[in-house]
Amino acid sequence: MEKMTIKEQINAIAFETLTQEQFNFLVERALKSVRTGNGKRTETKVQKENKILAEQAVEYIAGKGEAVTASEIEGALNLSSNQKAVAVLKVATEAGQLVKTEAKGKIKATWNLA
Repeated sequence: MEKMTIKEQINAIAFETLTQEQFNFLVERALKSVRTGNGKRTETKVQKENKILAEQAVEYIAGKGEAVTASEIEGALNLSSNQKAVAVLKVATEAGQLVKTEAKGKIKATWNLA
């Protein structure tokens, strides 16, 4: 029997005429897709680093007292790129510490204290 992808296997199955082999295939695939463990995920090294940087960004914005751009945070925290700054600001935004404001023109967005 030629190997089939899951999609091909499911498309080929008429569920009324499900063979034992097809049933076993679907059960095996379903079991493989179930996550093992207790469901608790640990933070990665980068996620931990971004949390610390997010706290520093919030402190910087609080000290400045006005909305800032990602480029300002990049310079203030000596980050490697604008994308890293956006990632750090996103962490603080998701934590409810900052509010993102969409801007027009060259500046895409600014962040301010929540």
